[in-house]
Amino acid sequence: VKLLQDSHDNSIMLLKLRKAVPVLQLGNPNLRKKSIEISKDEILSSEINKKLLQTMKNTCKVEDGTGLSAIQIGVAKKIVWVNIPRFDLADGTVNSPLQQFLFNPKLKVVDSSPFFMWEGCLSVPNLYGKVKRNRKIQIDFLDSEAKPKRIEASDYFSAILQHEMEHLEGIVFTDHVKPGDLYVFDEFMKRKNELYNPKEIEIGDWKFVDV
Repeated sequence: VKLLQDSHDNSIMLLKLRKAVPVLQLGNPNLRKKSIEISKDEILSSEINKKLLQTMKNTCKVEDGTGLSAIQIGVAKKIVWVNIPRFDLADGTVNSPLQQFLFNPKLKVVDSSPFFMWEGCLSVPNLYGKVKRNRKIQIDFLDSEAKPKRIEASDYFSAILQHEMEHLEGIVFTDHVKPGDLYVFDEFMKRKNELYNPKEIEIGDWKFVDV
């Protein structure tokens, strides 16, 4: 099963498509490639809009992720899928998730004060690391109808969006982690009460704003 970018004309070649495909793992050189922008015609094409986007959504769902960049399944195009729940830590309820494809996203920092997040990644399984992120960001992008949109996000939402967008530049969250702040899953679970207090996590919020 392969999703590849042709090195000559940058076209997407869907050699074999299924509902979910393997996620590239850390160490695969393709994960470090910088993604290129996608044209409006490509966004609206059936290859992208019907096949690739569905594959990304299904892969993210199967892997139980909150986001996926196209490069993580071997397609070096500037496409991000996010499926971030908005939730209430007090009772654990989930509502109004941010479910959105972002094409050619461009990030602007609104508040650069530090927000620390314990992150994992589908491309770096079984590892968690503490990463410093910008507290509030704004992202301009095209949606799946090639229309311009803008999102403002803070705290938890901001961190996840920053994580996914860095994949488009070949960056993985472990690149930011300081020595001593990276744990395998079992060790992280043993120590999580020492590492952070879930009740103190700032979830933040997100919203669409006028372009």
